[in-house]
Parts: sequence; structure tokens; C-alpha cells
Amino acid sequence: MIDYKKLLAGMTCGDHGQAVFENIDYVLMREALEQAWTAQENIYGESIPAEEIPVPSSAPTRLTTDPTDTRLTHGVDSTPVDQADVYLVLGEDERAEGFVRPVRQEYRHTICGNTTRMGLVLSETYARDPTFYGSTYCVHCRMHRPVSEFTWTDGGEVVGS
Repeated sequence: MIDYKKLLAGMTCGDHGQAVFENIDYVLMREALEQAWTAQENIYGESIPAEEIPVPSSAPTRLTTDPTDTRLTHGVDSTPVDQADVYLVLGEDERAEGFVRPVRQEYRHTICGNTTRMGLVLSETYARDPTFYGSTYCVHCRMHRPVSEFTWTDGGEVVGS
């Protein structure tokens, strides 16, 4: 029998089990594994509480509203790197004032053609202030690149415009 619990635990990362940026293939695989796990629970009558899924503590990615946070990185990368330890976002009050663009969570890197999915708070920051970031992360290239290299998957508009 496949241990879906173990497979899911190996895929979990970041705060509350979600990375700030995710590869679409990763998201689809995780969703399929979650469905299989649910089916396995139904078949075998097992109940596996969500809190039993271990969340790795190795360098989780976090968000901050403090522009002076010393963990922030800036600019583009010329070589592959991991996601930053922390990303700057607009505060909840400022995001609650409304959005000037749609909230979109997926963009495509025009250089490599791969799609990256970002968390909701980052997406809301882009929707409130499209020019807030000058670069963004490609999970395939593993680099922060200029936003001009990315397009939103739901229409092709350049990210940051």
C-alpha cells in the first residue's frame, strides 16, 4: 500500500505547509496526493489528523511588512538560489483598501516557459500596487528575475504593469 501520508509530508514546506512560490506541477501533484489520501482513509477507515503531518522547519519562507527587515533580499539573481527567507508585502489594512488589478496567483516566465504560483498575500500585494516589486521568483530557474520577464497566465499581461 502506498503511504500517502508520508508522500504528503515530504512535499510540505513553508508556513502552514505552503511555499510562497510554488511550481504548478507541484501543486497539481499535491492535490492528487491529497485526494488519494482521502480515498485511502475512506477505504481503510483510517483517520489521520492534519496536525500529524510533519512540517519541515528548514528555512521556511515568511512574509513581512517591515521594509527594514534585514532578511530581505533585493534585485535580480544571476545564478540559481533558494527562495528568500522573507518577502516584503503590503500590510493587511493597505490591501483591504481595494485592488487596482485582479488578484492573480500564477505567472509564466517568458524565458523558460514555466509557471509559478504564489501565495495569496503576495498576490494581493501585486493587485493593490502592481509596481510594488521590481523582480519576482521563477521556481524552475530558481532565480529572482525582472518582472518584465513574466506574464500573468490569465491573459498574458506583463507582471508589474
